[in-house]
Amino acid sequence: DDARSGSFEALGHVPGDKTVVLGLVTTKSPRLEPPETLEARIREAAARVPLERLALSPQCGFATSVLGSGLTPDD
Repeated sequence: DDARSGSFEALGHVPGDKTVVLGLVTTKSPRLEPPETLEARIREAAARVPLERLALSPQCGFATSVLGSGLTPDD
């Protein structure tokens, strides 16, 4: 969810029998990413790994949300 996230170039090295879980959904903001943004990132990844071998998840779990993001249980 920032410039540090980088590209999907490394996905070109994933073995053909593996599924890739893309951590694209931020846990640092209560605002959801626009669906178009997520779709564009998934399409970028699908250029390197077939879509049927991709999965979507939060970008790093919720461990950092207590101290780093200010999210509340209501968010």
